[in-house]
Amino acid sequence: MEVEILELTDLAMKFILRGVKPYFANALRRAMMTEVPKLAIDEVNVYENTSPLFDEILALRLALIPLRAENIDEFVFPEDCECKGEGCGFCQVSFTLTAQSPEEVGQRVVYSNELVSSDERVRPYPNIPIVKLISREVRIDGIKTVSRQSLMIEAIARLGVGKKHAKWQPVTACGYKNMPIVEIDEEKCDACGKCVEECPKRILEVSLGTVTVKDEKLCSLCKLCESVCDRNAIKVLYDKQSFVFNVESDGSYDVWEIVLRAVKALKEKYMKLKTEIAEVAERTKALA
Repeated sequence: MEVEILELTDLAMKFILRGVKPYFANALRRAMMTEVPKLAIDEVNVYENTSPLFDEILALRLALIPLRAENIDEFVFPEDCECKGEGCGFCQVSFTLTAQSPEEVGQRVVYSNELVSSDERVRPYPNIPIVKLISREVRIDGIKTVSRQSLMIEAIARLGVGKKHAKWQPVTACGYKNMPIVEIDEEKCDACGKCVEECPKRILEVSLGTVTVKDEKLCSLCKLCESVCDRNAIKVLYDKQSFVFNVESDGSYDVWEIVLRAVKALKEKYMKLKTEIAEVAERTKALA
């Protein structure tokens, strides 16, 4: 197995995985989406909400705010905690939010960084809009006054994985494709340029009397270039054991950590399966 990193930032990663079967590539993709543990808001206690949003919609927005935890490995799943899921510092984190619209006529947006965490090592991804609070002018018994909207909530975050609910998925995008192979038959190619014009990714160009490929990794395997070539001079194939991955983090982890944790989860599942198979074999042998 070989890994070649093409692009890497805190939130996005593009790499080529070579020398693996399709089922392994798909298992890695699924593990990144569903097996990497993550903190997410799971319960919301609403004490006051006069905003334009219903309580349920507000809770849904809060649940999708990525939470970045420096001490993520110190948390346990609620069902595995000694408190039996009743709630303690090992299985949950509490956030509070109190906000009000302006004193004068106007409006303000409440952002995720206004959530106050009970654990300073766990913080929400900043600058995500939650709700807009509006102050309006109203008349009460002929007297002008300002009607203000307010919000007061407590949100409880718990550890979970993406296979239980999408709010626990650490990735916003995670996909792969087979490594493209674009072959040009120089003897057949007359450099008419039709394939160059048809290619949506603009990876083809006419050079020295023939068509050349600038970067075949960008090919989407649509084969439109093949369809317009009257001389069958271009073929789009793919490597069955090489895959180009594109992964984007939601901000709860650096993207490279998601990949490593997914590999770790796959390894643990493999070791568990191996142990269980060995135990079954031993019992079968004893009964024989």
